Amino acid sequence: MKKFSLFFIFITFHSLSSGLSLQSQPKSSGDVLSSSEWNSMIANLENSNKEVVESMLIGSWTCESKNMQGYNSVAGWTSKGNAPFTYYERTNYPITFSVGSPSTWSSSETLFWDESDTATNGNFFILNNQLYIAYSNEIKRGFTIRFHGGDKFTGFKNGVYGGNMRNFSCEKQS
Repeated sequence: MKKFSLFFIFITFHSLSSGLSLQSQPKSSGDVLSSSEWNSMIANLENSNKEVVESMLIGSWTCESKNMQGYNSVAGWTSKGNAPFTYYERTNYPITFSVGSPSTWSSSETLFWDESDTATNGNFFILNNQLYIAYSNEIKRGFTIRFHGGDKFTGFKNGVYGGNMRNFSCEKQS
């Protein structure tokens, strides 16, 4: 029983730190965990620890980002916070990833990957949990990505390519 309790404490701390949602509702002492809820929790954990592959991104996503610099007066980005901690936020950025050779991304909007980009489509590639975004026949951005269950992932700039985009998160729509 102690090992089982320690397992749930680990899961709780892991899910809080990663944004991973493991349960639909908080549990109280004496509650019974159904097998379907247990299986769902295990599936979410397994998805969050897998090596990222291109097929995991296939589909339509809605993304958001918050950045401390570079997006002042850029269409679609909103200034938030108070000086000196003003930051810029973009929500509801639609993007679709499609399988191909090379695989592609597309969006009906611009100005997400960089404050001056006007690209609405390009290519992407996954290598060692890194998402590489290309447009205009050139790799423009690289992000370390991590899945939080099967329908949410986050990306953090890996430092290889320029641009002000530091991080973003996406939730699957279809």
